[in-house]
Amino acid sequence: MLALFAPQVALAQPTTSVFSYPVGDQTADLGNYRIEQYYNNPVSNGYCSSDPNNNTLTLATCTGTWMYGHDGIDLNRGAGNADCNDPVYAAGIGTVVFAQASSGWGNLVRIRHNTVEGVRYTLYAHLNNMLVSVGQQVVRGQQIGAIGNTGTGSCHLHFGVLTADENGSGYYFDAPIFNHLNPVDFIVSHYPASVTPAWQDSFDFTQDSNNVYGCTDAVTGGESTNWIYSCQNRQTVFQPGQNVNMVVRIDNVRKNVTFSVQAWRLGQSSPDWTWTDPELQVEPNVWSHAFYLPRFDNVYAGDWEMRIFANTGSGPFQLTTFHFIVPGGNQQWPGSPYQYNGNSYTCKNGVTGGENTNWIYTCNGQQSSYAAGDIVSVLMRIDNVTSSHRFRARVFQQNGQSWTHLFTTNPTSWNDVPSGQTWQYAHYWTNINVTAGSYEVRVDIDLPGGTEFEDVNVAIIPFTVNPGSSASPYTYNGNAVTCSNEPTGGESTGWIYTCPRPASVFSQGQNVRALAFVQDVRQSYRFRSRFYRNGSSTVYSEQLTDWTTVPSGQVWSTAYTWPTLWYALSGNWRASVEIDVGSGWQMLRSDITFTVNAPAGGYSSSSFNVCLGNYQNERDASGVPQCWTPVSSQSSLSTLSTYYWRLRFTGLSVNTNIQFRIEAYHNGTFGWSWDFGPYTPASNGESWFFPEFANPGPGNWELLFFLKIGSGSFQQVDAHSFFAY
Repeated sequence: MLALFAPQVALAQPTTSVFSYPVGDQTADLGNYRIEQYYNNPVSNGYCSSDPNNNTLTLATCTGTWMYGHDGIDLNRGAGNADCNDPVYAAGIGTVVFAQASSGWGNLVRIRHNTVEGVRYTLYAHLNNMLVSVGQQVVRGQQIGAIGNTGTGSCHLHFGVLTADENGSGYYFDAPIFNHLNPVDFIVSHYPASVTPAWQDSFDFTQDSNNVYGCTDAVTGGESTNWIYSCQNRQTVFQPGQNVNMVVRIDNVRKNVTFSVQAWRLGQSSPDWTWTDPELQVEPNVWSHAFYLPRFDNVYAGDWEMRIFANTGSGPFQLTTFHFIVPGGNQQWPGSPYQYNGNSYTCKNGVTGGENTNWIYTCNGQQSSYAAGDIVSVLMRIDNVTSSHRFRARVFQQNGQSWTHLFTTNPTSWNDVPSGQTWQYAHYWTNINVTAGSYEVRVDIDLPGGTEFEDVNVAIIPFTVNPGSSASPYTYNGNAVTCSNEPTGGESTGWIYTCPRPASVFSQGQNVRALAFVQDVRQSYRFRSRFYRNGSSTVYSEQLTDWTTVPSGQVWSTAYTWPTLWYALSGNWRASVEIDVGSGWQMLRSDITFTVNAPAGGYSSSSFNVCLGNYQNERDASGVPQCWTPVSSQSSLSTLSTYYWRLRFTGLSVNTNIQFRIEAYHNGTFGWSWDFGPYTPASNGESWFFPEFANPGPGNWELLFFLKIGSGSFQQVDAHSFFAY
């Protein structure tokens, strides 16, 4: 029997929700809808306009006398069925709590919202059809159905606002009448004039390296990835003849959209080619994301600008630009900051040169095949350099048909090219100690105000390493990776240990582990590891392992160490790993670097709670979030219960949007993630995050919590591990 686990995560809704009327366009059509409020006999009629024949909307002129009993307002265009099949939109961001046919009300939808006053519910009755289901999260302006006459004689929308949800689905409510609010007053008081209705926005887009990038390998994704598309080895420098695969992502797509792209080469007066995609048919739904995947095949030398356009019905507008360089040719093309003509080598006897050679550097003993234990020197050169620059190298080893990233060297210092000058050449080299296998060294260049590397690959330098001498006590290929969780492995994996989630940026309070290993071990050994903070030469933490005995004549394939920096403080960190095989300490790596960020948005670990139940029910009379049923043993949770995590943030800018993210890992394997927002903090700069988790599957779990402020990137703010029994 196959058991399927579907996590339930509740939307962390903002406490400063914006609401709109559920019909028409706020700037036009709504003026045509009449407000009727009556109980058996008409009591009051009115329009959302000072003049019933004037479509210009002023919210303050929405008239009508509120009366209990009818418990809402009827929105229609007058007598008859002129309203039938007009779209009905969610009045605000929220979660659907009821969506089914009911007596009297016909097809009925109720949505739960968070506001500064507490939880509120909006009600939509007599719908012709319903486009949402219970538990679904909706945004303001998302179509949830169409006006109909189910449960009544003529087409109109009955719209209500409640302070408490009603369990009944009949025509009359059993709850006290003070649970029902005047929808006209509610909308006016929660709809600032400066806010654009959500259904007028076509989509959300932030230009950053997560939403716009290019790479040489093919784009993968589809239904198996929940329609997320991506490609590896992102770069902005491509070689002639390669294919440039581009990925552009937009979110919260609310309108049909057509994409197109133009390829412009620097110095040209017209694009070299254009490409237009068919229209994405989105309406009347809201898509969480959509991707555009243009591809430029067989690229040729130039400084390229890919201008990407979107069209949601009112004509194309430039959405973003992706810039990349294709080196090549005997002459530097206009505007290029350097020229690379394949000048890269590996050698066994090091690199020589300097002032006495007019700053020409040479790779001695140039070759492409080595023995395990050799020091491989990698040298590359660029010419006609007109911009300041710095270098780094990434080392990859072939593993079957794929390449494993072993390590990245520290960036070099900046080489400053004075304005107006052109350097004839610039060199970069690094030394690598490797074991047997096939390798690639990918050299990257960073320019001022440019890409900050972002996996910008300029040169790919391959070489192979043959098995070394049996006399060597061990071999080491430079591998080292930092991770926030315990490496997994053991007897079931043949004593191979891996870090499920490598990272180089951590949050204060996390545990950071530096995983490294040696191979072909023939002698007993021990490891020593040291951590240094903020460039200090004073050891912050040191860990020494016991001696591990390798019986005489045996060869162990691998030996691992993963020293841990417990509850790391914020700062820039460096770790070193050394080995002793009986002849004293030998340095394996001294440059394992990582960063620990200070808590974002005024968040501290003391703001973290795990609570039993549903977060929306855990509020006091003023709507302030509570944790009335805290979980005392947070390391062990039942698979049969619902929990929520409460994270409180303070000191946020009230004019800045924030977003939350949660990632879940089950038994060391990534399970799912969910993004929430963007939201605007409350007027006191406070915001809460309440991811909810129903019936976690049995096993070990780790939840990671992230915060994104404004146009920045997601930053991890906390983590929680537990065992579900």
